[in-house]
Amino acid sequence: MERKKTQKSRSKPSEGRKQLTSVRVIQRNLVYIVGLPLNLADEDLLYHKEYFGQYGKVLKVSMSRTSSGAIQ
Repeated sequence: MERKKTQKSRSKPSEGRKQLTSVRVIQRNLVYIVGLPLNLADEDLLYHKEYFGQYGKVLKVSMSRTSSGAIQ
């Protein structure tokens, strides 16, 4: 009887994933910033406590760039 229970519990996560196809997943630790002046558009600078570092540990900074390398 225990074996049947474990098999049923294993199939439940895949059923739950099927329901997620229409759901937008939101990351609670992800922030998008737009409209930064070009003088602040330096990834290393934004880690510092004077900028976004004052709100907590910054794990990653990524900037959207055009194919020529210009910041968008």
